[in-house]
Amino acid sequence: EDDVAIIAVVGDGMSHRPGVAGKVMGALGHAGVNVRAIAQGCNETNITTIVDGVQSLRALRAVHAAFLASLTVAVGVISGNSAVADS
Repeated sequence: EDDVAIIAVVGDGMSHRPGVAGKVMGALGHAGVNVRAIAQGCNETNITTIVDGVQSLRALRAVHAAFLASLTVAVGVISGNSAVADS
């Protein structure tokens, strides 16, 4: 498969806050990021998405900006490519 990146949003309070997944997907959609897959952990403390590697920096920035003022979460990107690009 093509170069992809994993964007994970992690936060202890996510299971008690409705709309977190919608906010993640909305931020990615608004930024024009194509989401290939999405998963939520069974303990509801993380939401993980798979995006095209070339869109990983854009995705990271979009999700980070969506949560910056409203919720304390950790957002990270894992890419098989040593260089994370933004298109």
